Amino acid sequence: MRLVRHLGEASAREAKDDYTWAGLQAHEIHNLTVGIIGAGKIGSAVARIFRALGSTVIANDPVHRPELADTLDYVDLPTLLKRADIVTVHTPLDETTHHLINAQALEAMKPSAFLINAARGPIVDTPALIKALQTKSIAGAAIDTIEREAGIFEKDLSGTKVDNQALETLKAMPNVEVSPHIGFYTDAAVNAMVNISLNDVKTILEGGTSEHQVD
Repeated sequence: MRLVRHLGEASAREAKDDYTWAGLQAHEIHNLTVGIIGAGKIGSAVARIFRALGSTVIANDPVHRPELADTLDYVDLPTLLKRADIVTVHTPLDETTHHLINAQALEAMKPSAFLINAARGPIVDTPALIKALQTKSIAGAAIDTIEREAGIFEKDLSGTKVDNQALETLKAMPNVEVSPHIGFYTDAAVNAMVNISLNDVKTILEGGTSEHQVD
């Protein structure tokens, strides 16, 4: 929402006592098309939220869920990148999604479009993202995760030099929102993580098999 309403850019101006409106006129969310890459448990929840706000929602996912028929339309990735005003990523990280959002993908997006990555850092090619923002190939980005974030996010590095120039570059851009991988960090989510973990340990100790096992 901060991206769509250009609030980061407005705040950067206000810090210099510039309260002008030029360039800050925004679109309303119900007039936008939201493209969801990865419509699993999290992506489908995001889809329902945007649909409730009146947005047109499209998604790219190898699994088509019939329960989402009244919420979104499935399209291929090139179509999603071309049509979406907001591209939001919710896929796992594996060999098929590493740098899924690369220079070619960013070039395919609208110059007025925004990218959101609340999944895993390496899904987005960071140098390509920076170049797309600098050349105005896209309008802005919100990232909750970034490549080479280990040893940075969740640490207090006050007064030290952060060893990630790409992160520093993105933080300095008024049309970029950066958060330190805290998209999941709510009381309900943390409580669920603890309970699921303890229940799985109990299941395994009793000779059962965890439904959350990763091979």
